Amino acid sequence: KVMEEGGRGRGPPPRE
Repeated sequence: KVMEEGGRGRGPPPRE
């Protein structure tokens, strides 16, 4: 669940 937090420093960029 990375997209839930905007992917900050987790992997993929923040996809809104």
